[in-house]
Amino acid sequence: MGERTAARDRRPWLPGGIVRILPGTMALRPLLWLTLLLPALAACQRSASADARPGLSERLAREAAARPTDTPSAEQVLEALQGAGLLLGGQRQYLGESTGARYCFAAHSLRGLQLSVCEFADPASAARGRGRVLGAHPPPGRSALLNRATMLLVQQPADNPGARAEAQVAAQAFRKL
Repeated sequence: MGERTAARDRRPWLPGGIVRILPGTMALRPLLWLTLLLPALAACQRSASADARPGLSERLAREAAARPTDTPSAEQVLEALQGAGLLLGGQRQYLGESTGARYCFAAHSLRGLQLSVCEFADPASAARGRGRVLGAHPPPGRSALLNRATMLLVQQPADNPGARAEAQVAAQAFRKL
């Protein structure tokens, strides 16, 4: 074994098995470094592109600023539901982009009725959004009502007659708007 081979075997940063077993390992060193660095570089690329997308609060604010004005608003709908006797809690905005809505707001009743009000750009968009949330086979207890470009999505808990009665009250109040 010459001095050159012995020096190569003392380098702790190289995998010794490759250096000693394969002939012509000098040509494999760049390939080895490339296989180690490519995953790290790819991870850096993904995180940079993920940082470019706006955060949740910015997206919610953007939706709140672009609400339509010629349809019942979420606040008007929730006010009508409360005026009809529903006690609502857990009110919050959520992203409407999954349904194609410009703005969505959710609440629940004390009896477990889940309510969602979404405002769309026009009635045709609201009809498409209704199709998205109901799908081909809507879950039991789910209904989606339209009033111009506003949709009221109602999800009743199973086996709860009180929530079923609340769903009927909500539907009637929504139709009156």
